[in-house]
Amino acid sequence: MLKRLLIPVFILLGAAVLGLGLHATYYALASRAWPRAEGMVLESGIEAGSRRTRTYRAEVRYRYRVDGRSYEGTRLYFAGLPMATDSDGARGMLAGLAPGRTVAVAYDPARPERAVLRPGIGPPTRLNVATGAAFLGFGLLCLVLERRAERRRGARP
Repeated sequence: MLKRLLIPVFILLGAAVLGLGLHATYYALASRAWPRAEGMVLESGIEAGSRRTRTYRAEVRYRYRVDGRSYEGTRLYFAGLPMATDSDGARGMLAGLAPGRTVAVAYDPARPERAVLRPGIGPPTRLNVATGAAFLGFGLLCLVLERRAERRRGARP
């Protein structure tokens, strides 16, 4: 009974995470060709997770202008959170992003409010795609193996 519940959970969870990862991959790839606007870093810092999780999140807020209109963004990479397992890793993500610093902001010409500081495929995007594919693949493998086992049980007298 438990197998019948877990297999669909793995398949659905994997498909959802993979779908989100592929969606983000689309924008990550597209962002490499987006125009750039000059922006300014308003805030940057590291938020420490709980002692139990021991993760560090790189956070940034920036302002940029497109066609005379001002926008603010917080996206460092497409997909996932810019997380690291140590503060040095999180600081590395924020290299060159001190408050007051001028930065190049890649923005979507169709929707200028969609912007990113690190265009292209970054570590969080890869992790989402790999995790989603692993969960989906595991769920599908379990489904195939379960169906084979059912056929074998049904074929025996």
